[in-house]
Amino acid sequence: AFGNPKYYTNNVIPSDKQDVNLKVPKFDLLFEKICKVSPLAKQAFYDPSPTGIAAIDSTADEYKWKVTENAPQKLISHVDKIDNFDKLGIPIVRLRSSLTGPVHKTGFGESFSDLISVASVRQRHDASNAIIDTIYSAASLDTVKELQESKHGEPRLFGVGYTKMKQTVVSPREQLTLCGVQDFPSGASIVWGVELPEDDNYLFPSDQPTRSPRSTSHLFAMTIIPTGEETFDVEYTLQIEIGGLPGWIHAPVVTEAVKKMFRFADGYCKSGLDEGGELAQRLEELGGLEKYAKTTNGSATDAKHEESSPVGSENCNADIFGEKEGSLVPGDIYIAEERAQPTLTSGQMEYFDIGTEDNSSDETDAAGTGSTNDNVGTEPRRGRKRRALKRAVKKVAAYLPGGKK
Repeated sequence: AFGNPKYYTNNVIPSDKQDVNLKVPKFDLLFEKICKVSPLAKQAFYDPSPTGIAAIDSTADEYKWKVTENAPQKLISHVDKIDNFDKLGIPIVRLRSSLTGPVHKTGFGESFSDLISVASVRQRHDASNAIIDTIYSAASLDTVKELQESKHGEPRLFGVGYTKMKQTVVSPREQLTLCGVQDFPSGASIVWGVELPEDDNYLFPSDQPTRSPRSTSHLFAMTIIPTGEETFDVEYTLQIEIGGLPGWIHAPVVTEAVKKMFRFADGYCKSGLDEGGELAQRLEELGGLEKYAKTTNGSATDAKHEESSPVGSENCNADIFGEKEGSLVPGDIYIAEERAQPTLTSGQMEYFDIGTEDNSSDETDAAGTGSTNDNVGTEPRRGRKRRALKRAVKKVAAYLPGGKK
């Protein structure tokens, strides 16, 4: 069975797609379970000043874990597991690592989740991944927040992810996962996920009409705890059932996959400290786009204000941005991660006065042939899309307080 019904309520919230609603989990139950298997998650939820791995008391664990690796001086400092966790016939695995990066930057938790949720990042450390895509997001995070308690932190992302793995020792597998990111005042973040039940199969992407055998994430949490200005600890906890594999082989397969992620994350996160580094650019993008989202809440008043004071005019000053500082509406901005190709909506294109040429389809300009095959050696338009996105971020940043016009 997929998606343990104990984690789900009858509540639904609107998604960013018309006439599609998303299930909402029992947040209390789900987060309580995560806290029982993840000491760092427990710190994030209950400690206003968490200190990370150094503060973990192994004697306080709710369950009896089997330690398979413990080397505090190494990048992956600790690995342990529980076989047959919750009597599901498969283990739950837990890994810890200490890393360096701009952990206090706005959007760091979200950018760290890119390691597993964005194809262009994940596929650099996970050769088995064929597709990873956020296919639905909450239309407004306010609707998620209303169903959570204050102790749950602030929802930053909420949606449904689709994953498809390549042919390996078993045939291709796919997943449909409800997932999210919670941010906390301490700077901590939790990325969480749980498989959706079979009655949500209608959410599978239309461009993947043939069903593959299903893998199931029974419980997943990745917790980030700042330990300094540029250092942080991560705990990755996962119980996944890979259809077709015997239970005993799950632990080594999952452990090796997560180790590869941490090895890649080591360099990726450090790039956030270098001007022009890959993660630094991603964080700049997230920060700029969040400010943009705060300027467009879709109200008639705002539309009238923007008409009279368009971006680029001398009358467009900090007041336009400041008056809406607290009204972030995620539905107002859309960055499509499908096949890792950032896309500007038509509204964004108009807002930033950027020509539609840069926001064209994903087709590849193949020397007059009209080919859409990315493997023919031609440059895809996704590069122009990303350049358009960066121009948009710079343009809106110029009209924020302290920006350079």
